[in-house]
Order: sequence, then structure tokens, then C-alpha cells
Amino acid sequence: TVSISNAAFLGCKSLKDFTFPETVTSIGYDIFLVDSETSPALKSVTIMNPDCEIHLFSLEYGDFAALDWSGTIYGYEGSTAQTYAEENGYRFALIGSEPAVEMGDINEDNTVNASDAAKILIAAAAAGAGGDYGLTDAQMAAADLNADGTVNASDAALVLIYAAYVGAGGTDSLSDFLKSR
Repeated sequence: TVSISNAAFLGCKSLKDFTFPETVTSIGYDIFLVDSETSPALKSVTIMNPDCEIHLFSLEYGDFAALDWSGTIYGYEGSTAQTYAEENGYRFALIGSEPAVEMGDINEDNTVNASDAAKILIAAAAAGAGGDYGLTDAQMAAADLNADGTVNASDAALVLIYAAYVGAGGTDSLSDFLKSR
């Protein structure tokens, strides 16, 4: 059995994706903790052991703070990874699947705003110039707000209109907002 100690990757800001193999039985506290003034590149953590004891981002101490992380935890159905993600408000996806992207939240920062509209416009411009959209399938589905099968300026406009609505105190979800239009 292998146990990963607390803050094992302290300050490793360039990690993008990390997989804990099945031999890892325990993951200590704040494994990916970084200085509170930096922004890590970590997008996903895969936990292959379905019974692994997990703490990842759950402790604050000293000059460092627990990471407010918006990435995805991958694991098996019914695993401790799934339970950990759900109990701590992290995205969870089954190993081998692509995580769901919330409608309109193309940059996956948990807020639908002008940044998402800009990402849609950049993707549409790239496609219009003969290139690839540069979005995952999940992002493409989340970006097609008007459900016309394409991602374009119309979708970006809907994101901006919704962001203005929320900014003015609107409380409807994006889905409900779009239904009322």
C-alpha cells in the first residue's frame, strides 16, 4: 500500500492532470496546496483506487490556504472519489468520460459571464476562419445556448444578456431564463 503525505506536491504550479494509481490507499491533506497568491494549472485528478482515503484540498494552515479548485475529480461509480467530490462540491466524472460543462459556463469557472461570451466568440471566429473551434464536445454543447447546432455570436449574445440579467438581480437559472425568451 502507498500513502501520499500531506502537501506532497506543495507549490507544484505546472501540474495539469494527475493520476493516483490503484496502489495508493491514502491521500493526505492538501496534496496540491499552492501559495495563495498563485494560480495552479491543475485541471483534473484521477483516483484509480475506488476505496482510497481522500483529503486532497481540505485543510487550511500557515501562509497557505486550501485550494478553491474548479477542476474535475475522476473516479469509479460508487467510489470514495465520487463521495469526496460530491461532499466537497467538486466536479466528478467517471474514469474515461468527459466531465459535464454547465450550460453557458464555457470557461468552467462556475460563473456565466462576459468571459464565457468571449470564449464563444473566439471559438466561432476560429471556426469561421476554417480552423477548429478549440472546444471540447462538452464545451460545444454548453456553448450552443440557442440549440441551433452551431456555436456563434448569437450564443455569445445570450450569455451577455443573461449575465446582465443576473447582474441586475435576476435569480432564474440560465436554463429557465432561456425558456422565458
